[in-house]
Amino acid sequence: MKRFNQIMLAESLSIFGGSLAGFLLTGLAHKLEIIPGVLILLPGFLEMRGNIGGSVSARISSALHIGTQKAEFKINKRITKNFLVGMTLSILVSLILGLLAILVEYILIKKIVHTLMFISIIAAVISNLISLPLVIFLTIYLYKKNLDPDNFMGAIITTLGDIISIISLYIALIIV
Repeated sequence: MKRFNQIMLAESLSIFGGSLAGFLLTGLAHKLEIIPGVLILLPGFLEMRGNIGGSVSARISSALHIGTQKAEFKINKRITKNFLVGMTLSILVSLILGLLAILVEYILIKKIVHTLMFISIIAAVISNLISLPLVIFLTIYLYKKNLDPDNFMGAIITTLGDIISIISLYIALIIV
């Protein structure tokens, strides 16, 4: 019953956070339409944050459960490697997403917009600088509070990832 309650709480937070992300996206939609290719980037970009954050959380959670990672908020080799792997994966996938967005935009409207690549990569860096430390912290925090991070982190990462990704794309649009 304890596990069920934890999962229900996490999913309830996810529903609320997903709604918040949707409202945020609706409010920024007119700004994201400045470059139509950004809307092509959006689904893959949102999905990527949850997948990469989820794998980082799962690795740290497993290490906590088997005792190879202490439940303390100190930067160590495992935390650093997980952070760097998450950043590297995100940048590589953002590069691919940027190329795909350029290709699709060219096919649809016969226009090449190179800035899509920069928007994708800049947004990935911004969102990872926020989300990866947050994922690492929350995974350890939940474990320290005798809650199973595996029950919570999937829903939390998806929700926070969506919100952070939308804001990061918007900031990248402003920068570029």
